[in-house]
Amino acid sequence: MKKTIASLHRDCDGASAIEFAIAGPLIVLLMLGILQFRILLLARSGMSHAVEAGARYATTYIYTESRVPTCTEIRDKVLTKGFGMNPGHVTGPAVRSGISHGSPYVDIEMTFAMPLNFVFFQTEPVALRYTRRAFQVHLQSKGSCSVN
Repeated sequence: MKKTIASLHRDCDGASAIEFAIAGPLIVLLMLGILQFRILLLARSGMSHAVEAGARYATTYIYTESRVPTCTEIRDKVLTKGFGMNPGHVTGPAVRSGISHGSPYVDIEMTFAMPLNFVFFQTEPVALRYTRRAFQVHLQSKGSCSVN
């Protein structure tokens, strides 16, 4: 009996399989976490690009026509410029205009909320929000708007 226990104690067959069984799931979770984080970074980049394009459109209109883009036109511009986002996870863009210290402005806000999927479990949605205020320089204001 003592010989059998001693021989099992020295036997290392299967040690690699046991180590992989312990470390394998942790490595898979780490890789999935990296991929989910990359998806969030891509969505953040696409969101900021879209909102910045809308802000640029709101401030660089043609002066000779004396026409300021409407909030609906700005919203449509934002929606066409976004990339890397699943449309089912996007809220907005919300476009609001107002006047601050005598200068008209447009606030553009967009939200992206996505649950992280780790195959074994799913987290609560992680929300990313991007807001940009763009001041408009023009002589006559079209009034305030709020489009969600």
